[in-house]
Amino acid sequence: MSIYRLWSILSSHWGLGTGDWGLGTGDWRLVNPSEFTIPHP
Repeated sequence: MSIYRLWSILSSHWGLGTGDWGLGTGDWRLVNPSEFTIPHP
């Protein structure tokens, strides 16, 4: 679980860098970690 959390933090920064997008992906990433490459609008 810690790995997923750490990955969500790193990917959130690597993503668009938006607060809302980053926080939203945090939970969403845990559900679909394999789709972390697809940025959500």
